[in-house]
Amino acid sequence: SRIRLQKLVCLNRFENGEQSPFTFAFKSHYYGPYSEDLRSATDALVRHGLVKEDVQLLGDTRYSYSYKLTDAGKKELDLHAADEGIKAALARS
Repeated sequence: SRIRLQKLVCLNRFENGEQSPFTFAFKSHYYGPYSEDLRSATDALVRHGLVKEDVQLLGDTRYSYSYKLTDAGKKELDLHAADEGIKAALARS
C-alpha cells in the first residue's frame, strides 16, 4: 500500500542513516511518515510502466493502493544489480 511503502522507506532511512540508498525527506502526516518526493517517484515509476498500481475502492471516498514490479521493472532492477544497497533494501522489504 502507499502507506506501507512510505513507512518501509522511512524505516530503512532511520535504521541505515547515510548507508540507506534512499534520500527522501519525511515529515509527520496522518498515518505516519510521509515524503512527497517518494510519492512523486512512485508515480513516475507507474507512468513509465516499471511498477503496476492497483486501486481498490473501499468506500465512498477511501481507496486502497497496491504496487508490484512489472516485467519491465524487474529487467530495469537487474540492470542496476551492481547497486547492492538498493537490492539489499528491497530484499528486507
